Amino acid sequence: MEKILLMLKNEQNKKLLREYLSQHYQVFLLNDHFPPEQDLLIVDGPGFRAYQEEIRKLKNQVHPLFLPSLLLTTKKNLRSYQNHLFHEIDELLTTPIEHLELLARVKTLLKTRTLSLLLEKEAITDPLTGLFNRRYFLKQGQRELLRSRRHRWPLSLLMLDLDYFKKVNDVYGHSIGDQVLIRTARRILDSIRDVDIAARYGGEEFVILLPETDAKGAMLVAERIRENIANQPFHLSPSLALSITVSVGVATLKHSFTDLHELIDLADKALYEAKKKGRNISFNLNL
Repeated sequence: MEKILLMLKNEQNKKLLREYLSQHYQVFLLNDHFPPEQDLLIVDGPGFRAYQEEIRKLKNQVHPLFLPSLLLTTKKNLRSYQNHLFHEIDELLTTPIEHLELLARVKTLLKTRTLSLLLEKEAITDPLTGLFNRRYFLKQGQRELLRSRRHRWPLSLLMLDLDYFKKVNDVYGHSIGDQVLIRTARRILDSIRDVDIAARYGGEEFVILLPETDAKGAMLVAERIRENIANQPFHLSPSLALSITVSVGVATLKHSFTDLHELIDLADKALYEAKKKGRNISFNLNL
């Protein structure tokens, strides 16, 4: 059920909106213990003046996703909010409130948010594995790198490549190869934290960014992923179980690095060394 946060100073508006909306949505007031994610903000004129910074903060927290806001105002004060349209305010509704008009505006804004979420997910997700795509990884990874430099926190990156994957495609076909990639992605996700960022980098190559993780910690994660993939065959059909292994290159942020590609290049070199040493191992140039 969608969550609506009411940022209202007018007591009559609070009473009416709770009555109108609570039958269809979860409704919270700003002074409630409201959930960290909302689907819609509704604010009245006095509330807008009082909570303008809070509205901007809530919208920025979900950027680049769309958190819609509906302003309740009188016709007399309508024009005074025109400079805030498309920033803090996305839709206007004049008071006194008409029940059906309110529900129609709310429904439209929530539908727009749902479409925005779907489009955003498609834009940042690899369609086969469900992991993040390369474009999102590079963008978010650069942010994490700058954040780590600013706070002097460690940051590590894993580059993972499936061993002899071409043979899988050649012998069993690309549909089986796709299933191997999908199962690999699942085991990666099962092996990392929610704050870690895993992406399909290209072909059979995956990358994982590990915030606040030093070289030794990164090696532990790399080995956990490698073992989770190698120790249990992929059961792709009742008659087909494939034993898959991966090689992992591990890199940790150096003080001189200012660009994510420097960290990626270091992990790529470590991956090359892992391949040279026989595959199915994790290797870190920093250790």
